[in-house]
Amino acid sequence: MNAFTVDWSNIIDYFSKKDFLEMAEAASSEDSVHYVHLMNWVNCYKGASVFDYGYEDKVILIDQALKAHRDMHQFKIRTNPSYSKMWAGQIRYENPTNLVDYALTVTCRNKYLDFLFGKEISFQMNPSFADSNLRRSYTTICGGFTFDKETPIGILPIQI
Repeated sequence: MNAFTVDWSNIIDYFSKKDFLEMAEAASSEDSVHYVHLMNWVNCYKGASVFDYGYEDKVILIDQALKAHRDMHQFKIRTNPSYSKMWAGQIRYENPTNLVDYALTVTCRNKYLDFLFGKEISFQMNPSFADSNLRRSYTTICGGFTFDKETPIGILPIQI
């Protein structure tokens, strides 16, 4: 196989690190770029789920997530005219679960990616989805990687 790109979707969630990377490397050519969607990583990474914490810590996580989201929202209202037309100035929350998931993802995802890919594999997150509040799942990590550090991954930021 001499693939230029391989889109693995979230198949990486169903293999061990060793097995997946061996399979991906076997499918690679010199310039191959692989794209993945890590969807189930929070189930195996301690600290990436609110359920990994005791009650008092959960309350703190919820408060921090609400504050971080309010601050980000206010910044975007002030700096992005399109965003300010789409969203009300004050956001009301029915359930902060997604915000807590997102806050824990931001805290834990780089450590998980370092574990998974190490320093020998070049991984780049897709910035159009990494920090968007329009995503379906706040814990999904979308991105690409290559075994050759000289090969550009080619993920371009999309402004939302």
